[in-house]
Amino acid sequence: MAAQRDESLTKEFADLSAKERSKLAKQEEAAATNDAVYQDLMARAEKDFAAGRYDNARTLFREARERRPLNVYPKVKLEDLEALVTKRAAEEAAKAEPNVDHMPEPIIPDTAKAPIVFQAAAHSPDPLPPTRPKAEPKPAALRTEQRAAPPEDPSAPVQEGEREYVEGNAKVLEIVVREGKRTVVYKKVKHPWGQLYFFRDGESIGDRVWRERFGNR
Repeated sequence: MAAQRDESLTKEFADLSAKERSKLAKQEEAAATNDAVYQDLMARAEKDFAAGRYDNARTLFREARERRPLNVYPKVKLEDLEALVTKRAAEEAAKAEPNVDHMPEPIIPDTAKAPIVFQAAAHSPDPLPPTRPKAEPKPAALRTEQRAAPPEDPSAPVQEGEREYVEGNAKVLEIVVREGKRTVVYKKVKHPWGQLYFFRDGESIGDRVWRERFGNR
């Protein structure tokens, strides 16, 4: 690691002993203090960096580094700037992703969920003719497809449950609970870079609300 950082200053710097490097660093620090052009470049770069003008700051830091290649400060500032720009780009990309969590999924009884049966009925090469007599039994696949979920009874007991699944690049923990007379869907969405988002029936909520409801789940 140290060899890579030394070589990134100058090639000659990497060939020096630790004692020679320390002496050279002290000399460079004193020389840089008296270099008005270098000090002006660094001051302007710091100002642009603080104001969010990252392209200008990057250009000025690079000019300062070229002027004083043995000074580690411009190199460190460039690394900090690149890390910040990368982080901001990831945050902007996350905001641009479509948020499908604002459309909560309906709670369907397990007996009505038959994805394989639905698929077979949709792609059946021999669909049931509409003129067939009503007394003739219908195929099981068609009967399953036409079965609609019963309307939710507010007084009926609802079993709490949770599931985990992957949506896009994010991991989702979904918890279904009964609150008063209605069913509520909570979701915790974790993105690959570690950002967490929380939702209640598709509306964004704070992590404090989630922790008060479900703890560290």
